[in-house]
Amino acid sequence: MICLSGAKLKLNKSGFSLLEMVVSLSIIILITVIFIANYHTGNRQTDLTMAAQTLVADLHLAQNDTLGLTKYNGALPAGGWGVHFNIDALNYVTFADLNAPGETGNMSYDSTTEGNIGYGARATTLPSGVVISSLKDGTGYPLVVDVTFLPPDPTTTIITVRLLLPFCLYS
Repeated sequence: MICLSGAKLKLNKSGFSLLEMVVSLSIIILITVIFIANYHTGNRQTDLTMAAQTLVADLHLAQNDTLGLTKYNGALPAGGWGVHFNIDALNYVTFADLNAPGETGNMSYDSTTEGNIGYGARATTLPSGVVISSLKDGTGYPLVVDVTFLPPDPTTTIITVRLLLPFCLYS
């Protein structure tokens, strides 16, 4: 007890009890766990959104390359430009369709001649955890899909090819 001018002043030296500290720390840990879980979910959603926007931009770029008469290896591609999707690949390719109109056959994309990055083709790798998983026909078999733009309009052509061996993708 301390006396000041005849009055008695009582000092109270109480602090947090052990139970109050445990409850406080539990609340802080719970809030932190919720924040971290939402943060990682937001990153995955952002990766998916960015991949979708990049895909749309690449389709527009292939169309613009066709309209702008962009050259591939110094020459104009006879079939315009296109985008090649393969369900088992972790990327897609913007390619020059060297086949003349009407000569595409079953597939228009030939990786050995039309997908050379040094000549003007572009390969876009999908972010980790993002896959193109809905390229299937009515029977459930995966497909290879080529979207090409033929000048001068450009006329859009979508060619699909069924893969003969079914397989599964897991993430």
